[in-house]
Amino acid sequence: MSASQHFMSPRMRETTVEESRAGWARAQGGIEPAPMLSDDVEQLVAELWLGQIHTVAFVALGEETCTLPLYRAAITTARRGWALGIEDARYWLVTPEPAPLANYGTAASAAAAARLEPEAITFIGSTFAETRPGIVLLDPQNECLHVDRIVTLTRTGVGALPLTQIVDNPPPAVRTAPPA
Repeated sequence: MSASQHFMSPRMRETTVEESRAGWARAQGGIEPAPMLSDDVEQLVAELWLGQIHTVAFVALGEETCTLPLYRAAITTARRGWALGIEDARYWLVTPEPAPLANYGTAASAAAAARLEPEAITFIGSTFAETRPGIVLLDPQNECLHVDRIVTLTRTGVGALPLTQIVDNPPPAVRTAPPA
């Protein structure tokens, strides 16, 4: 059972996504959201639009070499949020890479940085992060981020491309305050 299934009933999730689609359609004059959004991104956008969450960290754990799906999820989530008029959301992208998409060369890195900045996504590089519910521990900075949601990469099989997954998904009404 995934964290989202454990903390949210399937009915609650369906309602949330349905409400998001309806809100998006109203905001866009009846146009439905693009079908290319993954379920995880769609869920994040729904929760942001409903005001259930305000902070999201997109985290590459360990020595992940194919981080592009995480960048796409972060940028897509932020763009959808801006399009819906969500102005109080904060986003972080945490990765061991020293610069955005550094594994893909300097041109790709510069292009990725240029896409993160206008979406107000804070890049935290050269960091081997660990996650706990609602917390991203940043190493070597010895700091942490307190966030409402954490999104990481997962693989569906040997040699499969990584996909995003929400690993921290308690409903906001049950969350406790972060330790002081």
